[in-house]
Amino acid sequence: MSPGLYSPGPARRAPRCGRQAGASALRYISGSYPVSSPVLVLTHPLFLQHQPGRGHPESPLRLSRTLEYLEKNRLPTLEFRAPRLARPEEIARVHDPELLEEFGGLAGTHVAIDVDTFASPSTHDAALAAAGASIEAVEAVLGGTHRTAFALVRPPGHHAERRAFGGFCYFNNCALAAQSLRGHGRVAILDIDYHHGNGQQDIFYDRPDVLTISIHGDPAFAYPYFSGFRDEIGTGEGAGFNLNLPLPETVDGDRYRKTLAPALRHIAEFAPDFLVVALGLDTAKGDPTGTWSLTRNDFKLNGQLIGDLGIPVLVVQEGGYRTRTLGVNARYFFEGLSAAHCAASPQRRPANSPPAAHRIRHHVEPRDPQRVRRLAESTGFFSQPEVHVAEFTQLVMD
Repeated sequence: MSPGLYSPGPARRAPRCGRQAGASALRYISGSYPVSSPVLVLTHPLFLQHQPGRGHPESPLRLSRTLEYLEKNRLPTLEFRAPRLARPEEIARVHDPELLEEFGGLAGTHVAIDVDTFASPSTHDAALAAAGASIEAVEAVLGGTHRTAFALVRPPGHHAERRAFGGFCYFNNCALAAQSLRGHGRVAILDIDYHHGNGQQDIFYDRPDVLTISIHGDPAFAYPYFSGFRDEIGTGEGAGFNLNLPLPETVDGDRYRKTLAPALRHIAEFAPDFLVVALGLDTAKGDPTGTWSLTRNDFKLNGQLIGDLGIPVLVVQEGGYRTRTLGVNARYFFEGLSAAHCAASPQRRPANSPPAAHRIRHHVEPRDPQRVRRLAESTGFFSQPEVHVAEFTQLVMD
C-alpha cells in the first residue's frame, strides 16, 4: 500500500471525461456546464488505528485491503486526499449535544458501547476524521471540481442515530453530508447496505427536505431488527419521504436491480440536486454478515444505474466485511458510476452564447416543472399548495 495515498498535499490529478473542469455546483445544477472530473477519494491513516478488537468483523483490514486493491488496479478517474477532522459544531448539525459530550469521554480509552460496538484509544479521532471526510466530500462537489466524491472511511456511520451510537457506528457520515448539502439544493440518501440505514431514518424522519431510501435485508432476520419495515414512511411533514425496501434472505444481482430500479425512479421523481449513497459492500456473495450473492459485475451495473440519474453523487463507505473482495467490488462500482457520469455529461455551452439564466425561450422543457418547484421552495415565501400549483401550471403548459 502506497503511503502516497494519504498525502494531505495537492491531490493527484487524473484524466477528465470532458473538457470543462472549473464549473461551480450551481452551473451544474442549471445544466449550463458539465462538471466532468475524477472521483475524489477521501481517506486517512487514522482509520487503520480504530481497533474494535481481535476477531471483530469491522477490522482495519477492511480498509487496508481496499486501498491495496485500488492502488494496484487503479481507475484513471480516482484521486486520493486525506481529510481534516470534523469540528464538534459540524457534527452537532445532526447529533444531540449530549451524545457529543459522551463521545468526548471516549478519547484514549477502551470501552464497550454495546455488544457489537467497541472503542479503542484512537476511535475518537478516527470517527472525527470519518465525519470530516464526508464534509470535505461535500465541499469538493460544491466547489465544482468534482462530480463524485468517495469518503472511504471507518468506523462506518449509517446506524448512528441522533442520540445513539450502535452497529459499529459513532457519527452518521451520510446524514452529515446530506445536512451540509441541504442549504444548496434538494438531497436524497440512497442506502444500499445489506443492513437498514436506521440512522438516516431517525435523523430525517420528520423532514420533507431530505428523501431517505434504504434497500436492505428484512428486519425479520437482519440487523438492526427493530427498524426497516415498509410501513415506516416518515411522520408529520416528513410523511412519504422515507422509503424502506426490505428484501428476502436470498437475493442475486437481477433480483436486487428489480428493487433498485423503482428506488431510482422514486429519487428521480423527488428531483434532488444531490445524491448521497451509503455504499454497503456486505451485499456481496460470501459476506460474513449477509446472505445475498452480488458479484463484481452486479456492483458495476448498480453503479451505472445510479450514475444514470445524472446528478452529483457523494458516496460514503458503510459495511462490507469479506476482505478478499472489498477492493474489487468497490472498483467495479466506481467503474460503472464513472462511466455513466461521463456518458451523461451535458454538452458544453458555446462560449459566445448567453448564460442559461438569461436565455429566453417560448417552449416548456421536460425538467421545467421540477425547476419551478425548486425555485418556489427556495424562496421560503410559498406554501406547499402554492408550490404544487406552480408546478402543475408548467405541466399544463407543456
